[in-house]
Amino acid sequence: MQRFKCAIFDLDGTLLYTLTSINKAINEALRICGYPEHSLERTVDFVNFGSVELVRRALPEDKRYEEEVMRVHEIYFPILKKYASDGTKPYDGITDVCKELKNNGIVLCVMSNKPQAAAQTCIDTYFEEGLFDIVRGSVPGEFIKPDAKFTLDVIRQAGCKKEDCILIGDSIVDLQTANNAGCPCIWVKWGYGNESNIGGVPEYAADKPEDILNIILKA
Repeated sequence: MQRFKCAIFDLDGTLLYTLTSINKAINEALRICGYPEHSLERTVDFVNFGSVELVRRALPEDKRYEEEVMRVHEIYFPILKKYASDGTKPYDGITDVCKELKNNGIVLCVMSNKPQAAAQTCIDTYFEEGLFDIVRGSVPGEFIKPDAKFTLDVIRQAGCKKEDCILIGDSIVDLQTANNAGCPCIWVKWGYGNESNIGGVPEYAADKPEDILNIILKA
């Protein structure tokens, strides 16, 4: 009898490579506002914390006050839609892994700090209809990762108990999210995180998407 009944996936850096689109969008927003742009490699440090925090981190340190962050964010968000498909693609093998989990009766959820509309559009565009049972992105004024309330609400929506759930993600935010909610986590090594910045050794780690199957179905 398998231990887990629900798999909760992060989106950016776990299911989808999206860094090119994010980099192009934030750089255009910064250029419009007269600020320096960033390399693809530098942009990695801005992701996983939600779009507002991404903008804050991308701005020069002396321009990170709330009014300016929100002004630039209002410019950034519609630009992100324009570049949404630039370089974006599922990681090799991840779609087949999700299908196999689904075939084994696992409830599949997506939980992202990406805005809700953008998260849903990504799933609708790059994965077949019905593969994921729940897609949850961020909504203004509501909790985001790593707050446990976000995770526990997704678990309730999935009709599961937290002890039946496992989170899958690439960043320290995902590990913190799992810890705060009291769930185990699989850290995936192909995303935007690395061993120097994830803040400790995770309970599970996946070198490639197929490792997720072995962890979830054989745990």
